[in-house]
Amino acid sequence: MTVNKRTVLGMAIVVVGLLLSNKTSHASYNYYPPKPQPLPPVPKTPTKIKVSIFDAIKNASDKYGVPLNISLGVAKVESNFSPTAVSRKGAGGLFQLMPGTASGYGVTDVFDPIQNANAGNKFLAAMYVKYGNWNDALAAYNWGPGNFDKYRLGLKEIPSSVAVYIGKVLDASDQYV
Repeated sequence: MTVNKRTVLGMAIVVVGLLLSNKTSHASYNYYPPKPQPLPPVPKTPTKIKVSIFDAIKNASDKYGVPLNISLGVAKVESNFSPTAVSRKGAGGLFQLMPGTASGYGVTDVFDPIQNANAGNKFLAAMYVKYGNWNDALAAYNWGPGNFDKYRLGLKEIPSSVAVYIGKVLDASDQYV
């Protein structure tokens, strides 16, 4: 495994979070999310993606206000832009939606790039609104908001794989800025 700046940063965030969560008790935990970060500039159109897949992702990111480079980074890491990708845990499509998440967002065909991109971006936008920054939104997207909420309350430790995931998505998103 190669270690890059984003992986180290992601792991540092996890360590700081763990240290802070150990200093506060569950009963006295008061968390006010940071103010949302400014959106990154409009990214260049990638040339290595099929136009229909790119259009599905771009239209969905525009519709739900997710920066296009973040949306493309998630799709790249989750499925390598394959609308037919399936994970060992049963997630499917471009944004690797779990069956419960997909049905919760009205997806009837997880392998339909338009439905999957819309649901994935709507979920990402909801995580950003809830947590106020892209690192936390990506952590909740990857690990699940229930798990991430327990981590923020100091009830659960965050796996290092989540920090690695955040680093991979941010590295991939840099390709599209």
